[in-house]
Amino acid sequence: MEVIAKNPKASFSVVKPLSLLPSYFSNTRAACPASQLYISVHFVGTIELVEELSQKANVLNALMQKLQPEGGYENIEASNPMYKKAVENIGIGTLIPTSISFKIKAGQNLNEERRALLIEKLSERGEPLDLLSVKLIKQMNEKV
Repeated sequence: MEVIAKNPKASFSVVKPLSLLPSYFSNTRAACPASQLYISVHFVGTIELVEELSQKANVLNALMQKLQPEGGYENIEASNPMYKKAVENIGIGTLIPTSISFKIKAGQNLNEERRALLIEKLSERGEPLDLLSVKLIKQMNEKV
């Protein structure tokens, strides 16, 4: 919190890994073609600290809904004695973006033959991420 107070500039990256691509998917014994498909987003901006206790409680409740969607806990409210001190003392910040960049690696740089081979290999392997990757490869090919 001291660092943020001195300089609120920050960045945040999120990466959704897609299929791992072993080198043998390229019909070679060389290691070089091994890779991974992915989607990423990168945010740059400034952090604003959340001071309003009800906003802090809302953020914490959203986190609990993600971590424990089945419930089994008392809702977090700033006025609840069980949570009051924790909500008052926790530091929560919001990243206000000044720029956002997006990148997707889904075979769009491959020639038609290599892309078809990749789709074939991923379809054969058939894992859920592979099927998602195939869908994205086909969508990216439509736009190329």
